[in-house]
Amino acid sequence: MHSFGGAAKATQAIATEIADYSKRSFDRGTKTMENLHATKLGQLYADLAKEAFKSYQDFAAKMTPVK
Repeated sequence: MHSFGGAAKATQAIATEIADYSKRSFDRGTKTMENLHATKLGQLYADLAKEAFKSYQDFAAKMTPVK
């Protein structure tokens, strides 16, 4: 019975390590995806702002008399 208790403790320790590793791995993956979405969205908003500003620049260029 004593050796069964030792095996149970070892098995529990292994299960705990696997669970901890899985949680850390999942957290890192989640953080990576969050950063990727933030970076991608930031770039999309920057592109939108450039396009919107370009339209105003084109309009202003048409309205400015040439000397």
